[in-house]
Amino acid sequence: MEKKLVLSSDSFLWRKGKRGLIFNPKLGAHLRFSTMNPAMDELCSLLEDPINLYTAKFNLYTAKFDSDEIEDEFRAFVTSVEGLRLGKVVQSEEKILALPPTPFVINHVERMKERGMEQFGIQDYLSILTLYLGGAGEKNEWYRQIDYPFGSKEKLDVSKALLFIGQLNRNTTVCFVVAEADDGRVSEFISHLDRRSVSFVFNPESYPKSPFSCSGCGQKGQCKFILRLSPEDIDRELNRESDFLFEHPDHIDFLVDSPGILQKAEALLDRFRPGNHAFIPVWNDNPLFFAENVRLREEEILSSNRNKRKIHLHQLLNINYWGQLTVMPDGQVYSDVNKSPLGSLDDSPVEIIANELALNRAWRRIREQDKCAECLYQWLCPSPSAFEQLSGMSVCNDVTSGL
Repeated sequence: MEKKLVLSSDSFLWRKGKRGLIFNPKLGAHLRFSTMNPAMDELCSLLEDPINLYTAKFNLYTAKFDSDEIEDEFRAFVTSVEGLRLGKVVQSEEKILALPPTPFVINHVERMKERGMEQFGIQDYLSILTLYLGGAGEKNEWYRQIDYPFGSKEKLDVSKALLFIGQLNRNTTVCFVVAEADDGRVSEFISHLDRRSVSFVFNPESYPKSPFSCSGCGQKGQCKFILRLSPEDIDRELNRESDFLFEHPDHIDFLVDSPGILQKAEALLDRFRPGNHAFIPVWNDNPLFFAENVRLREEEILSSNRNKRKIHLHQLLNINYWGQLTVMPDGQVYSDVNKSPLGSLDDSPVEIIANELALNRAWRRIREQDKCAECLYQWLCPSPSAFEQLSGMSVCNDVTSGL
C-alpha cells in the first residue's frame, strides 16, 4: 500500500554529505540519521524538492521504494519521524501538503545594488549608533569585543557627530562611550538630543561624580547610564570601601575572564547590591575559561533553539552586528571595529549603510566558513562573534556529531 511522508512546516531538514538532521524548534525535537542507504537518500531528495511540498511517497508493505530495497533503517526512520511528531505518514491520496521553513527575503542585496540602495529605505536598517568620545583615559583593547571606554589622543568632533546624528531616523538609539572623566561633551550632547533614545557607557575612571541633567532626551526624558567594569576594574573596586559607583547607574556589566574574577564580581554584588546587572565573558587568552563557560556543547546547541524565526535569521544576517554602526574618536565609522572602516562622519548615514550592505564587513556575516558549512548545526549555532575573530576558536566545543 502506497503512503507518503509529510514533514511538518515547523521541521527543518538539513543534510551534509551522508548525514542528515530533522529539527523542530517548536517541539524541541530532533532526529539525526544517515543517508548511506540509497532509499534514505532518495527520500530526502524528494522531501527537499520544492515541487513536492515537503512530501515523499513510499511503500513499506511491498518492501519497495523506487526499486530500492527498504531496510530496517528506513522503516525505523519513518517510525521515528512520526513518533517525534516531526512529520506524519498518510495515505498517498490524502491531499496534505506542507511548506519547508524557508526564510523570506523582501529586499535581496544583489537586486538592491542593481537598482540603487537609496530606493529601499536602507536608513531604517540602522538601529544603534555607538560613538566613542576619546580623550584622556586608560589604554585597553576591550573595545574590540564590547563597547568599553579607552583613552586616545583623538577626540570626537561634537559638531560633526551632531550633524551625522541629525540625519538618522528618530527610532535609532544613540550610545556614547565616555573615556574621559568629567567630559564636558556629555552635557553638550545631552542638550542637543531631543526626544531620542540615548545611552552612555562609562567605566569607573570616567563615571560622573554627579548625575547629569537629562531633560529633553530619551523616550521618557531620561538617558540610560551604563557602568562597565573590566577584570582590572573589578580587582580595583573590590579593594575600595566607597559604594559611590554602584548608586546611580541604570545597569552594571561585569566583564569576566576567569573564575577568580567572577567570584570577585559576585563579592561586589553582595557588598553593594546594585540593581540591574549582568556578567559578560570576555576573551583574554583564556581558552580553558571559554571552553568551560562559553563555548557550546551539542546538547546546548540543540536545546537552546526554540525559535524558528531566529534560525531563519541565522541564515540571512548576523544577529550580533546587524543594524549597528560604531564611530571611533577620529570620526571613522565601522560595522565591526576589527575590520576596515566603511567611511567617516563626513559621509552620510545612507552612504555608510550602503557600503556595509555591499562590502558585508559584519551585518550579513553568517556561518559560511569551511568547518561550519560542513556541520549539521550550522544554522542552530549563534551568529559569528567578536570572540571567534579574536581567539580563532569556534563557538562550539568540538561538536563531532554535527560534523
